[in-house]
Amino acid sequence: MNYSISPGYNSFPVNSNSDMWVGPWPQYGQYRHLENPDGLDQIRQDFAAIRGLGFNSIRLITELKRYNTPPCTTGQGSYCHPCNGVIGNSVFSFDWFLSGWNQNISLNAKNNKCYAIQAPYDLPSNPQMAIFLQMLEDVIEVADREDLRVILLTADGFDLFRGGFGQPNQTAVDDYKAFLKVMTGYLATNTAIMAYDLDNEPNYKDNDNDLWNRKKNEVCDFSGQLYDAIKEQSDTNHLITIGLGHAGTTRTWDPGVMKTDFVSLHIYPEPQWQYDYGVNIQEDVMQHAIDRMMDQIYWASTYLERPWILEETGFTSSDDSGSWDCGTFGDYSDLNAFMQDLLPIIRDCGPSGYAWWGFQDSFENGYTPPDCSLQVPPGQANLDHSRRSWAFLMSGDPDPTWGYNLLMKQPACSTLQTFPWTATAPCSINPPNTVTLSDHYYDPYLNHISNPGLTGAVTGTCRDSEGRPIAGAVIAAANYLYTEQDPSDGDIFHYYWTHTFSDSNGDYVLVPFNYHTPGLNEFITQVRVTAPGYKTVEEGTLQGQPVSANIQFTLPGATPKYASTVTQTVLSTETISEQAWARVNFEGTNEIYGSMTVRARESIEIKEGFFAMNGCVFDAGIQAVWPDCNDYSGFRHSSHENSNELNYQENNNEIVLLVDSRSNSVTVRCFPNPATRQVSVVVPEYGPDMRYLLKLLSMEGQLILEEEMKNEMQILDLISIQAGAYLIRIETSDMNWCLPVYIVK
Repeated sequence: MNYSISPGYNSFPVNSNSDMWVGPWPQYGQYRHLENPDGLDQIRQDFAAIRGLGFNSIRLITELKRYNTPPCTTGQGSYCHPCNGVIGNSVFSFDWFLSGWNQNISLNAKNNKCYAIQAPYDLPSNPQMAIFLQMLEDVIEVADREDLRVILLTADGFDLFRGGFGQPNQTAVDDYKAFLKVMTGYLATNTAIMAYDLDNEPNYKDNDNDLWNRKKNEVCDFSGQLYDAIKEQSDTNHLITIGLGHAGTTRTWDPGVMKTDFVSLHIYPEPQWQYDYGVNIQEDVMQHAIDRMMDQIYWASTYLERPWILEETGFTSSDDSGSWDCGTFGDYSDLNAFMQDLLPIIRDCGPSGYAWWGFQDSFENGYTPPDCSLQVPPGQANLDHSRRSWAFLMSGDPDPTWGYNLLMKQPACSTLQTFPWTATAPCSINPPNTVTLSDHYYDPYLNHISNPGLTGAVTGTCRDSEGRPIAGAVIAAANYLYTEQDPSDGDIFHYYWTHTFSDSNGDYVLVPFNYHTPGLNEFITQVRVTAPGYKTVEEGTLQGQPVSANIQFTLPGATPKYASTVTQTVLSTETISEQAWARVNFEGTNEIYGSMTVRARESIEIKEGFFAMNGCVFDAGIQAVWPDCNDYSGFRHSSHENSNELNYQENNNEIVLLVDSRSNSVTVRCFPNPATRQVSVVVPEYGPDMRYLLKLLSMEGQLILEEEMKNEMQILDLISIQAGAYLIRIETSDMNWCLPVYIVK
C-alpha cells in the first residue's frame, strides 16, 4: 500500500525534534491531522487498517523533494515555495502545501516558513537533517509494530537528476549521492526497511522538463552511481529500486540498463475516452484499458528478465450517486470486479508483489474532466473526483471509535482480505507467438476494428545488431488524427500515441485509427522502437509526412540476460565469456578445450555433461554483473569493470576449476547424486603422499564443510545441510576439481 506522511510545525524556526510533528497526508480525510499533536497515533491507526486489509508492506512517501532553486519568482503569490527568497542553490524541502494548511498563520508554511535541508548533510552538524531522519525513524518504528515492512521513497522532485544554475545533470546526482549516504547510513541497521526507492516516476518528470530524450547510458550511469554510493559506502543491508512507469518508459528509463536490485513499475488502467473504440460505451472503454494493463504485466514478466513488483496500480470508484460518477472508472462493484481480475494475475503471472495507490480517498485539488460537468459539495470547489477516489477507504475523518470498517468500500475489501494467495494456477494471459490483430496484446486499442482495411498501417521487424529477432520490443507510433472539418478554419488534426509489441519473430504491426471520421487521412508520422537493454531508435517526425509502410529496425546492444543457459563447446583456440544478471546453467554436453570465464550474481550450475580437457582453463565466479553504460553491448563487473585481474584479486567468492596439462585426465565422481543424508566422493588416483582437501561449497562460493580425505573414497555427512545445489571441490597442491551435487530432503 502506498502511504504518504506530512510534517507540521509546533514552533518555528525548527531547532529540535519538539518543534516538528508528523501525521498522515493532509488530503486524507478532511485535513484530519492539522495542528494535531497525536499524528503518530493516527498513522498507527492507518497502518493497522492497512494490515487488516491484508497488505504486509507499505511504500512510505515523505513528500520530501529536491529543488535546484525555489520553484517560483516574485508575483506568483501563494504558489511560491516557502523557501523562496530565503535560501539559494539546491535544497531538500517539503512541498509548500504540506504545512501550508495550518490554521495558525504564524506557523503556516505559506507565510515564508522555510524548512530546508542543505548540504553538507553530515550528522550531527546538520540539525534539519537530524530532525527529519528522527521523524522518519519514528514512523518506520510504528510500521514495524504493526508488522509492516517498508519500501522507503527516499526523495522525489523534478530536480533529482536535473542540474540547476546552468550546471550539468551530474551536479544534481552528486548532491543526491551525498544526501543518500547520510540517510541510508543512518537507517542501515533498521530491520523494518525492505528497500529504498530512489525516485518516483523520473520518466514522466523528464517529459515535463524537456528531458524526454534523455539517453539510456545516462540513466544507466546515474542509477549505478547512486547504487554504488549506498552499497559501497553506507548500507549493504537493504535492496534498491526506482519507481518507474509503464512499458513505454523503457524508451529512456529502461530497467534493463539500470543498476537496481529489482524493478518497480507503475501500471494503471488508462482509458482513452476520446479515441478508444466503443468510446460511447464506458464498460467497453474500461475493459479495453484493463486488458492493456494486464498485457503490460505479461510483457514485464516475460521480457524484463528481472525480479519486479507492481509498485503502483489503482482503480477510481464511487458509490454510484449520480453526478459524483463523473470521471471515475466505475462504482464499487466495478472496483471489486477489477480486484477479482487483478489478484490472480499478480499471483500467477510473474510479479513478486503489488502495491495499491492511495490509502484513503483524498480531497486533492484537481481539474474537472472535459466530458462532463462535475458537481461538488459546498465549499469544495474544483475537486476532480477521478483523482480523489483511488482508495479502498472512503473519504472522511475516522470514526471516533476507530470505525474503519464503516468506511471500507465493499465488496472489494472483502475480496482483498480473503484472496487465496497460496493457491496457484497457470497464468491466464497467453498471447499468440505471432502477430494476431484480434488479440489486444498486438493491437492494444483494437484499431483494426475501426480501420479494417488497415489504411496507413506500418509493418516491420525488430532485430539486434547480429540480425537476431527481438521479441517484446515496445513500438510506439504517433498517429495523426483528423478531428473535424470547419469551412472557416480548415481541417483540424492532432496526434496521439498508440503502441504494440513485437512477436517471437520480431515482427510488429501498427494500425492507425481515426474514430471521428473513419477513412479520412489515417496515417503515422513517427515510430519509436526500444526494448529492455537496447538503444532507442526512431523513424519520422511528430508533425511530418507519413512514414514508410514497412520499416525494419536494428537496435544496437545486447539484452543483459537474467538467466543464461550454456550448451556450447569451447574450442582450444577460443576464449569465451558467459555472464548473466542472476544465474548461469550448463545444460547437455559442455566440453571445454580452450578458456572460459563465467560470472553470475546468484548461482552457476554445472551438470554431469560438463567435461574439461587437459590444458583448458575454466574460471567461474559469483559476482554482480551489470550492463555497460557506454553502449549496452557488454557487461561490467561491479565497480571494477576495467580490470579483470583486480576483480580476481578482490573476489573472495571466486570458484576456479583448473585442469593441469602436466597430468592425465582424472575422473572424480560423487554418488548418490542427488543425495539426502550422505554423499560419497571418489578420487581413483588418490595417493597417500599427497594431501587432498575436500570442500562443500554453496553456489555462491560460501564454504559449508571442509575436511581432509583419508582414502580414495570419502563420505560426507549431509544431515545438517539444507536442500539445494552445491559444489564439491577437491584441492591438491597443484590440482583442483569441482563437481555439482544436489541435496534433497
